Amino acid sequence: MRRFDVTSHTWSDDAPGFLAYPGGGFTAVNAHGVRYDPSRRLWLPAGVPTPDRAGYVYADGSGAVHEKRLDSGVDRVVVAGSWVPIGFVGSLLYVAESRPIPSSAFAGGGYTEGGLAKTDLSGSKPIPVSQHAGPWWVSPLGAWTLDRADGMQQAPDRVLHVDLATGAIEPWLSDFGNASVAGFDAGGHPFAVTQGGVEVRLIVDAHLARSVYNASPEIGRPETPSYANGDSVWFSGFSTKEPTFEAPVWLYRPETGLQRSVGVPGAQMTVAGACN
Repeated sequence: MRRFDVTSHTWSDDAPGFLAYPGGGFTAVNAHGVRYDPSRRLWLPAGVPTPDRAGYVYADGSGAVHEKRLDSGVDRVVVAGSWVPIGFVGSLLYVAESRPIPSSAFAGGGYTEGGLAKTDLSGSKPIPVSQHAGPWWVSPLGAWTLDRADGMQQAPDRVLHVDLATGAIEPWLSDFGNASVAGFDAGGHPFAVTQGGVEVRLIVDAHLARSVYNASPEIGRPETPSYANGDSVWFSGFSTKEPTFEAPVWLYRPETGLQRSVGVPGAQMTVAGACN
């Protein structure tokens, strides 16, 4: 949870805690972290959980990917070079090239995601999957990225599916302006969000994208990170509505669709995981 100070026009530090559902109410905790591990009752830093849930991977400042084990504390480099860990599918870890952005008069540089590759935790060299540039997401159904149908370097309007075995790319959603991926359902189908609307579609396959939410942008929108809990999916909230930019979490259920859910008045909520 974080709050926007309307006097200083600055955001507070993120405050970890537990949000009650369905009654609401936030209980802050004296901890540091952005992810919660309910089995160990630990708050953890940013990272991608390993398949056995006993550790996580993260990239250091130079781009090398580390594996950190939770019980032993052992930290080792598993992928040298400059990479961004994207996620696991089975035992395979998918990583994207980390490409520097040159500084200019209009921007201060930084990094962007390049091509996608696969590896594992044995330290083997990543094997290319696709040379298409990111951003990247992965799920059991494949890898996902964005582009524009007209090839212009502007806001994307397509969600692309990449076959993890062959690298074949196919549009699964088109004509969806300013598109992004906010998360996945229990089957690995992506939720695509258009930031101009807000409309949210659940992409079922290359021929069907079901609308699960449609409203004015003042309502806000679901955002990453998100977490699936059975058939339910919890999303972080985002809002541009002044003065507080208040944004509750969002909840998707197959029987009720996607809806705004619980939050804290005047605060923007980020989902950290299940509490039990």
